[in-house]
Amino acid sequence: MRFAQSAISVFLIFSSLSWANPMTDFPPERISGVKTISAEMLAALLISESPPVLIDSRISKGRHSGSIEGARPLPDNETSCASLKRVAPDDRRPVVFYCGSDKCGRSVNPLRVAQNCGYSNLIWFRGGFKEWLDAGFPFIPAHQTTPF
Repeated sequence: MRFAQSAISVFLIFSSLSWANPMTDFPPERISGVKTISAEMLAALLISESPPVLIDSRISKGRHSGSIEGARPLPDNETSCASLKRVAPDDRRPVVFYCGSDKCGRSVNPLRVAQNCGYSNLIWFRGGFKEWLDAGFPFIPAHQTTPF
């Protein structure tokens, strides 16, 4: 009887746990300490008096369809405190990160790196380049983009 009660208790504990599925839970909906914005909000920021630094976190192969004008390419696998300082020297200035779409996670790690490097005004354009295109905003074709 004691074994049966223990087995039932163990089953109930494990069945109540919520296991994260990395295929469905990534990228996250939000990142703590980071503001998430839409394409329309990004467009407004880019034409403001103090536009943010815009960082495209996709690898070069991911930028084959183009990029948002003014974006500085800094692939996720090359993001460090030193590389961030080169593209965004003022850690208080707003910095926006984006990648391919809301299914792309390449901008998540760079945001976390930026947080760890002391950047305090971080913004995530979660919908990425796909949302930008879907909203009808202009972009720079891949053959016209140049590395930073």
